[in-house]
Amino acid sequence: MNLLRPNLVSQIAVYFDARVDELDFRAVAGGDSHSSFLVNTNGQKAFVKVNQGSGASVLASEYESLLQLNKLEIAHLYPKPLAFVEEAIDGLRHAALLMSCCKLTTITRDNAACAAQGLIEHHSLQNSFFGWSYPNFIGLTAQTNTQTTSWAEFFMQSRLEPQLNLAAVKGLPDKVHNRIERAKPKITTMLKSRSISPSLLHGDLWLGNLAFEAGKGHIALYDPSPYYGDPEVDIAMTRLFGRLPSEFYTGYRRVFRRPENESQLHAIYNLIHGLNHFSLFGAGYTNMIETLLDAIMCE
Repeated sequence: MNLLRPNLVSQIAVYFDARVDELDFRAVAGGDSHSSFLVNTNGQKAFVKVNQGSGASVLASEYESLLQLNKLEIAHLYPKPLAFVEEAIDGLRHAALLMSCCKLTTITRDNAACAAQGLIEHHSLQNSFFGWSYPNFIGLTAQTNTQTTSWAEFFMQSRLEPQLNLAAVKGLPDKVHNRIERAKPKITTMLKSRSISPSLLHGDLWLGNLAFEAGKGHIALYDPSPYYGDPEVDIAMTRLFGRLPSEFYTGYRRVFRRPENESQLHAIYNLIHGLNHFSLFGAGYTNMIETLLDAIMCE
């Protein structure tokens, strides 16, 4: 399906102060959630993500998140949001998000320490509350970010409970649901024991959402789902689908020390993503959820 609707293209042309026939769109890889393009015209270029319906709402949320992040000291770690354009056709929302282009490369052993320094800077931005000033999305799933001074309260009410309820609707087996219910007291106790200040999180930091910006010598982050929380949330997710070079974690741990019960804590945080992937992609993620529960409940 071609999501790059003519009126969206016209609005993109207006942004570039160009004619429609001067725009050169090239489809590129940009994840599973949206259609992605590089657009060039008269020496200008942008990275464009396009979607419709609920996906358009996700793009609107990402645009707002990038606007907020670009006001902070870590703005250089993210693409610059250039424009958000939309239209409604027969009641269906269509949208395009334009961002600056970055020259990206893989995080390797040679640049991992520099990459870690960028995430240290990110997590060093702190606040007096956990949460965020408005709801956003984790992938295509809406999530609340109700502000609170209790990390355990935030995680249980704004992360675990909503994801568990959604997964139940999507067919999570009763035995797995019951295991999570039995794990809740232990999860709550562990989170209450965490003595942390709310750090600014990327919020969806799997390996597909980070790279290295070679020309500038720092980590490059994209597709954020930001809020203030435990920085171990981000570190845990970098290990959920593969992991970064060991030099990255060594560099990061020079400032943010390894927590007690690291494996259990990371399993708690990654349980959210396991449930979310179950809801989005189906029963193939049941085993992941059970493996994470095994790690949480081990003594």
